[in-house]
Amino acid sequence: MSKHFNLINENWIPVVTRSGQQEEASLARIFTDPEILDLVVSPCERISLMALFSAIAHAAVEGPATLQDWQHLPQTLPGAVSRYLSKWRDSFDLWSPDKPFLQLPGLRLKEAKQKLGMASKLDFAAASGTNSCLFDNGMNQQNPRLYRDAELALRLLTFQCFSPGGLIGIVRWRDLDSGAKKSSEAAPYAVDGVWHGYVQRGSLLETLIFNLPTRAQVVDQGWREWGRPIWEQMPQAYDDAAAIANATRTYLGRLIPLSRSILLMPDRQHLVLGNGFRYPRNLPALPTLTLHQGEVLSSWGRPAWQEVPAFSAADQAERGGVMALGRIGEGDSARLWLGALSCRMSKILGEPQALLDLEGALLSSVGRSRYAAGIALAEKQAKLLDAACKAYRKQLESLSQDYPEAHQAKRFFWQELQRQQIHLRAWARAEVAADVMLKEAAWRQIVRSAAAEVYRAVCPFSSARRRFASIQGLNVLDKKPSQRKELPHE
Repeated sequence: MSKHFNLINENWIPVVTRSGQQEEASLARIFTDPEILDLVVSPCERISLMALFSAIAHAAVEGPATLQDWQHLPQTLPGAVSRYLSKWRDSFDLWSPDKPFLQLPGLRLKEAKQKLGMASKLDFAAASGTNSCLFDNGMNQQNPRLYRDAELALRLLTFQCFSPGGLIGIVRWRDLDSGAKKSSEAAPYAVDGVWHGYVQRGSLLETLIFNLPTRAQVVDQGWREWGRPIWEQMPQAYDDAAAIANATRTYLGRLIPLSRSILLMPDRQHLVLGNGFRYPRNLPALPTLTLHQGEVLSSWGRPAWQEVPAFSAADQAERGGVMALGRIGEGDSARLWLGALSCRMSKILGEPQALLDLEGALLSSVGRSRYAAGIALAEKQAKLLDAACKAYRKQLESLSQDYPEAHQAKRFFWQELQRQQIHLRAWARAEVAADVMLKEAAWRQIVRSAAAEVYRAVCPFSSARRRFASIQGLNVLDKKPSQRKELPHE
């Protein structure tokens, strides 16, 4: 293996081309090849790569400053990025002795008794540290996995963006310790399991450009300082106040965080790992974050299809949606990709993702209002179903503290409605008043029927006692959800 691996010209980014060929591409090719259709990576890797591409694009054009500049990006961006990457070429070498990519040169363990960490720590799919045993194939300290440079580059980038908090060793860099505490906070992109969203276009380059905000939009988002990418002003010590402020408090600095102090070992199997820089949580949201009434949407909440009205609200007055949705023309549709890292107490639970087709009606306030009303109706019916299942269980066990039927019913009910959501979308896009009322009535009937079918499935009449219990639950379920006072029909 070579002693250098420069991300600009080496192939390390998994992509798929228009011909269906899956391969690895270099950074330089990402910005020049319109035949690259999309990335072939996990949700966290996609978000991290898109953040890296965005940081490079922003820095290369020093903007775009205005909407007019943004409109010219298809012509100006490839050349600008080529010149920029040539200028900063040395900063993208994974094994550079002086400034290795997203690493701290000279980083070492604080004490001789400490052991090097395994490179598999960077891999969310490996059993290491807080990660559960998923696909580690027996990786352990005695038999660590040997990673390719391309794999290390992608995992290093993703780990700096998404590493969960938890216990971590204290390391030493240029005569200073990484901190007094053996604990770390979640990296900026992993906080609260927030959804990140991108409007997908015809190619990866088109997707990048379409989702790239202007300086004016970044200011509107609340960012006071534009800043510089981390590699342009890399901190030289743990007390390098100016560089750390740029990295943690500016828009461009925060796009690619240095949340962990890392130095990869030449054997490609081990690393030095400690706490990185602290990223304040009271800063504005990044443009790719999904908002609802000004607050970020978390993947811990409802499934993505239930949050369509929040995801599709691109009007700044509504303080919601993904910023790029504001560029969709009136009546046009959009495909929105969503991804997140779900973790609790530093334990990774998964990487949820969703692909939402947002037709024109769902990008209008009327269509969103109807869709939201349909979800609200279903939630009221879900509460009745939950109460009915609990009434059934209480008739069987008066002191029961567990309600297995209620848990099952909730899962089955929402699965059935997700399968039937085409009818909710039909209500949202209806135009004539009479058709609106018909589609609304159809959705109401679907919701009630789904609840009734699920209740019969999980609360059976298999004995006289169960029959009596089931009837008690049906009396609860038969209560109709309250009618809405008003809903837009225009």
